[in-house]
Amino acid sequence: YQIEQTDRIGAAGTAQQIVDECFNNGIYCDFITRAADDRVTRIVIGQVNLAAATVRGVDVDLVWRGDLNFFPGFAESFTFRALGGQLFENSRQAEVGAPKSDIVGSISTPRTTGVLSLKYDIDDFSIGLQERYRGRVARTDKTWTEGVDVDYGWKEIGAYVTTDLNFGYNRTLRSSTLTLSFNITNLTDKDPPIIPSMPGAQFGGSGQSVSANYDSLGRRYSMGFNLSF
Repeated sequence: YQIEQTDRIGAAGTAQQIVDECFNNGIYCDFITRAADDRVTRIVIGQVNLAAATVRGVDVDLVWRGDLNFFPGFAESFTFRALGGQLFENSRQAEVGAPKSDIVGSISTPRTTGVLSLKYDIDDFSIGLQERYRGRVARTDKTWTEGVDVDYGWKEIGAYVTTDLNFGYNRTLRSSTLTLSFNITNLTDKDPPIIPSMPGAQFGGSGQSVSANYDSLGRRYSMGFNLSF
């Protein structure tokens, strides 16, 4: 797919993108408020007329289902599904003539993502396993130069994989259908990556954070009950 937009009204970007555009291209500086000593004290994420925006990538969805005969006398089946996405570009151009800002590979927009699902059904029972893949991401601070500027935190985060497990029961009772489910999310209790934040007294000093793009809740359980008639 390839989606191109022109003359679109949208947010000027994240706070960091606004600062980068002001520093590199002299754009969006009016959204930044500074103190008398030139410290940044406020950044407004306003709506602007963007010159252009482009998204390009490929999505693949593979599904296979077949009958099995491990246990004679029982209805058995196995389902395999793999979804994968490769993002080539997710860019925006603030003004005509300005360079494009591409966020592919950043913490919010990994280049590669995928979901692998396996499901086994036997009569009224089922068990499923799902793997979620989030590719490697890297910092996209264009104003930071290795060997010159102070390295205040992370450079990249490796691929991140979580596993979900679920059990199901589905039974037809006369004119009603009963469905029960038990789910374990983040089966291996995978920890999210800890991201150092940039030091700065005006923003409360340095610290650590967990991106909302990763699972910060750990292993958890849920049950479901549904009766339709």
